[in-house]
Amino acid sequence: MFFLFRDGSRIAAQLRGLSDRLLGVRGERIAQHMMAAVHGTVTGLVLVGLAEGLILGIVYRAVELPYSASLGALTGVAAIIPFAAPGRLFPGWPIPVRRGNTVGAIIVVAAGSIVVFVADHFVRPF
Repeated sequence: MFFLFRDGSRIAAQLRGLSDRLLGVRGERIAQHMMAAVHGTVTGLVLVGLAEGLILGIVYRAVELPYSASLGALTGVAAIIPFAAPGRLFPGWPIPVRRGNTVGAIIVVAAGSIVVFVADHFVRPF
């Protein structure tokens, strides 16, 4: 990452020149499609992760967790990271268990599992 930040424009220019020599005019079009795909993937990861955090923040508030907005934000950040599904639900369920609210913990785990399943299997692929 350091070299991409430091020399990114020079590397991009060299890659563009290489693609022009190897692929001709089509290389520029292929590169445009590749950049659009990466941009769309990153945008999708961030937006879906933030939506998961918002929905689960509302669930945290509904079961009366303290600092539900902060826990929702933490869940949203964890949801942005690929393959961090267990970390998405961890902030919410131990607190109700410690307070003796087992039903609240079950609601958090059930709602979180549904939100994560729907987001990962339907929304993100779309």
